[in-house]
Amino acid sequence: PPPEAPAGEPEPTPEPEPGPEPEEDTSVAVVREQRAEPEPRPEPPAVDPAEVERLAAEVRRVVENFASPRTKAADAAGPLAALVAIPSAAAADHVLDLLREAREFLAELDRNLAMLERREDKMLDQSERAPTGPRGPDGLPVKAEDYQRLLELSVKKAQILHGQRERLAPMVGALIAALPKIVTEEGTRRLARELRYATDLDAGMEEAIVAALVAGRARHAVPSLITRLSRRDEASRARALEALRTITGADAGQTYSQWMDWWNRNKDKETRT
Repeated sequence: PPPEAPAGEPEPTPEPEPGPEPEEDTSVAVVREQRAEPEPRPEPPAVDPAEVERLAAEVRRVVENFASPRTKAADAAGPLAALVAIPSAAAADHVLDLLREAREFLAELDRNLAMLERREDKMLDQSERAPTGPRGPDGLPVKAEDYQRLLELSVKKAQILHGQRERLAPMVGALIAALPKIVTEEGTRRLARELRYATDLDAGMEEAIVAALVAGRARHAVPSLITRLSRRDEASRARALEALRTITGADAGQTYSQWMDWWNRNKDKETRT
């Protein structure tokens, strides 16, 4: 028999037998993993404003020297490609300004060419009708040799303007083609403002800007695209509608009110990837 404990002393409590180890509760870790914050977007590379200005100046020099026979649109290809790749609203601003300037030069050339053509037609018509002989652009009689000289000068000037137009038109085309390559957030935000507020966009510029917004998956541009649905031009509405469906992954209808209602309900949600 086990020895009895001395009187007055408590009996020792037996130690409990070790049980199985509790399983690790991973529920907290799982919840934390599910609620983990998305990784922050990488910071865009630093933009050197001086470099933006330098590249824009190089392209502008080519555009403004279109009158020189030695100027070629290819001379602006390098600096223009570098300019559109810069994640900067200022870079997008320069491209838009250069395009607008080149288009104004081109429109002026077309007006001058049309004026020369009308002048030549008028001189020929008056010379055929006037019984006293050929007349100048002002309708007054002129000597035959002076008349011939006026026609030659008009034709020569038209040839010069045609040459300038042949050099300038490819520059306008290159600038329009550069717009869809502006896909950074900073650039597409500037293009979205242009799409929404500019009043002088032709079909080519609008198509290029919309293509840039689609390529950049610019969800922030949805309101600007929705405003195009209220335009009368059917092609403009169709471009905006296709872009909205591509960017959002939704099909809210075909009208301004349908898409605006959808946007008000979904603008805080993530875009489909």
